Amino acid sequence: SLWKLYLFNIMHNERFLFLTHFHHLFSGESAAFYFGHAETLGPLYTALGLFNDSQPLKHDNFKEMKNRTFRSSKILPFSANIALVLYKCDHPDSRASSTNDFVLRFWVNEQPVKIPACNDYVCRYNDVKESYYQHTEGCDFKKVCSVQEHDEL
Repeated sequence: SLWKLYLFNIMHNERFLFLTHFHHLFSGESAAFYFGHAETLGPLYTALGLFNDSQPLKHDNFKEMKNRTFRSSKILPFSANIALVLYKCDHPDSRASSTNDFVLRFWVNEQPVKIPACNDYVCRYNDVKESYYQHTEGCDFKKVCSVQEHDEL
C-alpha cells in the first residue's frame, strides 16, 4: 500500500528527485506539465508532505486510524491529479518585481489542500521553496541517479 511511503527511508531518493526539481520548476516558464500514474503521485504527495498523518497506519492501530488523511482510495483515484499554481501579486506601489510577489497554491483532484510549509491554502512562494530546500540540502543528484555496472559474465 502507498501509505508505507511515509514509513520507509528507501522512498527518500524518489522524493528527493522531485524536490530538487521544485527549485527550478517556476524559473521563468509559463507552465510545466508532467504526466504519470497513481504510483508516481503517491511519492509526490509524500515529498510535498501532503496527507501526512500524525502516526503511521499499523496492524495494531487500524481502528484509531479510521479517519486518516492518507487514504489511497480517496487521494489516488483513477485520473488523480495535482496542480501547483503560482500566482503573481501585483503591487501598485512597487516598480520592480521580486520573488516576494509570488504565492503558491496546491490542488489535489481539483480540491485545494493546505500546504504543509505554512499550514494554509495559499503560501508565499519563497516560504514553500525554503521549506523544501531544507529536505534536499546535501543530496547528490548524480549519485542518486547513477547506475552501477556489474561485470557478471
